[in-house]
Amino acid sequence: MTSSLQLIKTNSETLNSKIEIARLTTVSILNTQNSISKTYLSTGITSLDRMLGGGLPMGAISELTGSLSNGKTSVLFTLLAKATSEHLRIAYIDVFNTLDPHFARISGIQLKQLFWIHFRKEPLSNKLNKSLKSANILTRSQNFDVIVLDLETASVCTSEAKIQKIPFHYWFRIKKALHQKKIAFILLSHSSSAGSAATVRLGLKRSSVWWKSTQAVSKLNLSNHYELLRGFTTRVSLLKGGTHDQIKIYCHLQS
Repeated sequence: MTSSLQLIKTNSETLNSKIEIARLTTVSILNTQNSISKTYLSTGITSLDRMLGGGLPMGAISELTGSLSNGKTSVLFTLLAKATSEHLRIAYIDVFNTLDPHFARISGIQLKQLFWIHFRKEPLSNKLNKSLKSANILTRSQNFDVIVLDLETASVCTSEAKIQKIPFHYWFRIKKALHQKKIAFILLSHSSSAGSAATVRLGLKRSSVWWKSTQAVSKLNLSNHYELLRGFTTRVSLLKGGTHDQIKIYCHLQS
């Protein structure tokens, strides 16, 4: 009888130990998932990071949207300058070969950390297909910390409808490939392209412009007077990925 009680007690202790191990394992998995989901890429703009709750999420698609000359490139280059200063590896998929390496360098981006993918002159459909395939391959390779897909010029040079016709399964394939990976995927376009596959969507709209006179204006001679564009103010709105909010940022043009 005593042996039976001891056996029952031993089995009970063993079962409790297994339950405790299972509980600790579950907690460990949940903590790991939480740590992954709470990893962010800083934009390099304090107020924007604060609005986003830390920055752009890793392992997800983030969209920068807005028409031309509204500050998307300025925000993106500030982010990339911050990322390359921290030795993060960048892949930039440039559909229409519009990236200016000189401007990128003076913006603070360390070009040795930038892998630039651009294409020769060919039909738009070919460029889009190659760009999306490149994005998918790069995402799965895990050799880069930040992947940028620039569809901005495509939105301007062609009808918006062609960009919007990109099948949604492309974006969800990329979203699936990004899951639980420390890769930030940034999509630059005139309007939303990834739709519900995007975790964060920012909308940018210019609100004011600064000009600087080259010389004092004379009432007698106005022909020699002209002004230089010095910068502009952009309103950044959080359209998806949190409580709707907005901030203003100031974009200064370098001489």
